[in-house]
Amino acid sequence: MKRTAIIIIIAINILGLCSCAGWSRQDTYRELAWGVIHTIDWRQTRRGQETGYIETGPAKLVIGERPGKSRVDNYFVAGYALHALVSAALPDEDVIFGYHVRPRQIWQYLSIGGSAYCVGNNLSVGLGFGW
Repeated sequence: MKRTAIIIIIAINILGLCSCAGWSRQDTYRELAWGVIHTIDWRQTRRGQETGYIETGPAKLVIGERPGKSRVDNYFVAGYALHALVSAALPDEDVIFGYHVRPRQIWQYLSIGGSAYCVGNNLSVGLGFGW
């Protein structure tokens, strides 16, 4: 419970930082959506660690196949901070090869999709939502 409170405080601070960086309301909603999916993936990964599941997703490269709770927690907490930093660093709009693109929006949607894929994969191997 204490760790959950810390994460909520971190998330609120990150979102506060992002909202002060000239973001649109839609940017904030996308960041929140990613944060919710990331939190579900975190809980599923912890449940997998508790049940002996072997990590096969992208996190395996950083935390290994059978990580301990602290490695799982550190990985996902760092994920919140790094995601917010990348999102804040990307411009809202840019022109690449004469095309108007929205790098921040692309990053956020790709992140949401990637995290949703991991959550779906975790569901398919029986890890549930873990609440």
